[in-house]
Amino acid sequence: MFLVSTRNFPPDIGGIQNLMEGLSKALLNHGPVKVFADSFEGCENYDQKSNLNIHRVSGLKIFRKYRKANLVKEFIDNNDLRAIFFDHWKSIENININTLKKTKSFCLIHSKEVNHPIGSSLNKRTINALNKASYIIANSNFTKKLIVNLGLKKENIKVINPGCNYPIKIEENARVFAKKKYKDKWPDQVAKANYSYLEDPWDKTKLDSKITAWKKDTAGHTCYEDPIQSKCMRTLCYSRPFGVKSDSITMFPDITDFEIIMYAELEYRFNVVLPDGTKEGVVATNRRFITKQTELLDLIWEQTGIYHEPLKPKDFRAKLTELRKGSTKISPPAGTQIEDRLKEELYQYCVNGPRARNRVQINSGSCLTEEGHHFFRFNSFIDHLGSSWKIPEERIAQKLKDKCGVEFNHSLNVDGKTIKVCRVKQLHIDKIEYKPVERKKSNY
Repeated sequence: MFLVSTRNFPPDIGGIQNLMEGLSKALLNHGPVKVFADSFEGCENYDQKSNLNIHRVSGLKIFRKYRKANLVKEFIDNNDLRAIFFDHWKSIENININTLKKTKSFCLIHSKEVNHPIGSSLNKRTINALNKASYIIANSNFTKKLIVNLGLKKENIKVINPGCNYPIKIEENARVFAKKKYKDKWPDQVAKANYSYLEDPWDKTKLDSKITAWKKDTAGHTCYEDPIQSKCMRTLCYSRPFGVKSDSITMFPDITDFEIIMYAELEYRFNVVLPDGTKEGVVATNRRFITKQTELLDLIWEQTGIYHEPLKPKDFRAKLTELRKGSTKISPPAGTQIEDRLKEELYQYCVNGPRARNRVQINSGSCLTEEGHHFFRFNSFIDHLGSSWKIPEERIAQKLKDKCGVEFNHSLNVDGKTIKVCRVKQLHIDKIEYKPVERKKSNY
């Protein structure tokens, strides 16, 4: 098993973050890996998707480093480790030297964080911390010479230049960039780069075939497609002259945080990731704005000002399934939904409304209470609701039946004639019991 203790780790963005992630994933090829990393915004989502065993340490910075050091020490004491890796001298500073002697330890340095004046407090702390490690890994010969000149007298400083994961195919984004920057001369630049930078350059036949294929219309940066998606630094790209901001054609929108508000008429809310990496909220008040692709794109254009490219019908249906599967359902506050309001109106009508003294009066809009039930005409209840209710009567009737327990078409005998009425079990009425006050003495 390997242990990695790092202050810098994704989803935080940066070179050392990528390096520590790559190192941790590469170590998986040789055994289990435990990572102790500082907490960062969005890390929960990253950690769930990662195949690494990551323990996040949060809290105030001044206390966090001691908490993490104690966690690391405890893990070393309780596990048989092949090696420990630290991203920074501060990550190893608070680890006891006797604990570190139980296995091999490696500490990475990359010039900037060790470049403190000789004799200064930071310089002394740096040298003392690095002396605890079995090996120091410098990112360049320059860094190695620098740390030696600053007082680290150790023979076990090794130089390993920063590496990268296995090559990622970025042909689409490469041609997008080349065609934008070099315009008509872009084929010459591609050919030059092929012979100058590729370890295994394409031969002329393959190079010509690539250039011919790349002369076709360019869709734009493939930010949301593998293998670029997980590596995309969109905010940085957006700031570049030939980055994603310069795309004239946009891909299907990146929709996140999909929510379904459980109103009587469902409402949908979600965020669209803009080219600069920020999010814009979108609200759809009707299902067709979601399920009809053209209407969805129109809605997003109205609220963000960007008109995106549509997906193929099959891909759009798959996208809808994905959105629904990952959605969050939000219920409105209690008492605000239609059935809640109907229950309240039914109570007001049957308990506090006009009461029928006899069965005949039910025909004039009153509610009859008899033998543990309320009896009333449906039209009379609709009149009670008034014109502010814009819901069709048949839907109100269905809600009364399903949610309020109202029985329709109940037969009631009125003066020898049978009429059809609504019947509901008598609603509970709290009664206040009057208790006379017992007086021990007269008021006079």
